[in-house]
Amino acid sequence: MMSDIRNNVLRGNELEILIGNLQAENLLLDKAFNPRGGVEQWDEDYLEFLQLGFVSDYFSEPYLRHFGEVAEHVFTRKRRKRRVMVGAIAAVLLAVIALSCLFARNLREKKGGVVDYGHIGQTYARSTPATGSAYQLG
Repeated sequence: MMSDIRNNVLRGNELEILIGNLQAENLLLDKAFNPRGGVEQWDEDYLEFLQLGFVSDYFSEPYLRHFGEVAEHVFTRKRRKRRVMVGAIAAVLLAVIALSCLFARNLREKKGGVVDYGHIGQTYARSTPATGSAYQLG
């Protein structure tokens, strides 16, 4: 159960139903739970600390709610980082492709712009200042 909450499998309404069931069966302790720090300190280490707190008898309603909130926050932050990383990789790949295309075009223009249509049996040269025509049959 705690690993499901930690991995964000049990969250929101499902967590509330679980808490309600545990209260109905009188399985929750009436202990107070005081969370440490604020949202900016919620990370994997704090989540692990909370999971270990379950073992050391903090099994109460406020504890479970807080554990669920922290788990959801950490999961959301990880997902956001992953999306940013995927976006950055995609941007780099697009830049590499664009630069490769520009480099290939520049290289082709330096060779005189000759386009070989070998399957037709003719070669066309693009317009140059010396010829003045749009295409020259070669």
